[in-house]
Amino acid sequence: MQRLRELRWIEGRTVAIEVRWAEGSNERAAEIAAELVRLKVDVIVTSGTPIVLAAKQATAIVPIVFATAADPVGTDLVASLSRPGGNVTGLSLQSTDLVGKRLELLREVVPDLHRLAVMASVGSHAAVLEMGEVQTAARTLGLDIATFEIRRTEDFAPAFDALKSRAQALYLVTDPLTATNRIRINTLALSARLPTMHGFREYVEVGGLMSYGANFPDLWRRAGDYVDKILRGAKPVDLPVEQPTKFDLIINLITASSARASTVGGMSRPSVALLPSRVRAQEPDGRQLRRLLRARRERPRRRAAKKRDELAPSHSITSSARASSIGGISRPSAFAVLRLITARTWSAPAREGRQVSRP
Repeated sequence: MQRLRELRWIEGRTVAIEVRWAEGSNERAAEIAAELVRLKVDVIVTSGTPIVLAAKQATAIVPIVFATAADPVGTDLVASLSRPGGNVTGLSLQSTDLVGKRLELLREVVPDLHRLAVMASVGSHAAVLEMGEVQTAARTLGLDIATFEIRRTEDFAPAFDALKSRAQALYLVTDPLTATNRIRINTLALSARLPTMHGFREYVEVGGLMSYGANFPDLWRRAGDYVDKILRGAKPVDLPVEQPTKFDLIINLITASSARASTVGGMSRPSVALLPSRVRAQEPDGRQLRRLLRARRERPRRRAAKKRDELAPSHSITSSARASSIGGISRPSAFAVLRLITARTWSAPAREGRQVSRP
């Protein structure tokens, strides 16, 4: 919305915007897509592979812009990134391409990781593709992998009961079902003291340990440029699918603190290394993460030396954070952000009135 205003598409003056929410339901997404087609909107803007597929099945004429899609080519949203074909275009998340990097980061933060669980909704084709990539990458790294398939909300609790004794960490594949249930999922993970890796910061904000992925606000902002071009007369078939240029590494410091070494049912849980709240940028290859972990290990020695000279106040990793409670379980709300590549900017003149829809 902000990007459209910058491009002088003002709601109620130069553009009419219809907003719908599918609530993570593929069936609801299909109904919304059909409704928007009946409204004869000029462009449909959405995100998430299942919802984009529902819109694509509803119309081959109305232009569709996806702000986020896990694997547009692998899920048949487009023919190719450079030549999307049809009426669909937008921005790729590169989810499958980032799997290896996420596992490397998880191993940096969770020492002695040997057993990994991956949880995904099998109702999403993109999630199934990413789950397969996780299995392949985990075996390459020498990790034992346990797979848990989710079909509905009621499957999460039994899945966590089953994986407690089989995994030291959890890789959660993002899709509309897991996004809708992210608070429930992280509450269960915190209860099990299970470190989690996610694709996006929204999961970390509600208690997940860490995430690494494309910056969503940047992608949605760039989606506004696609809408602007289409409303000016461009065709989706002529607009190549673009890839992320900005990535975030997010670590929830309080979750890391609460997930330290413990024993659950006789099994030792892995310790989780803590990171300081100030994180510098521009080192996407993991060197900064290793340096920060090393500094954390050396901190007690330096602090002891300082206390010989003066009494220094103790440092608390949670001093600047607030925590809330979900079902009796503390839900951390503080997290560190490592921003990598900066986003680009655009400008454009005023436009005539059009209609945009966003499920």
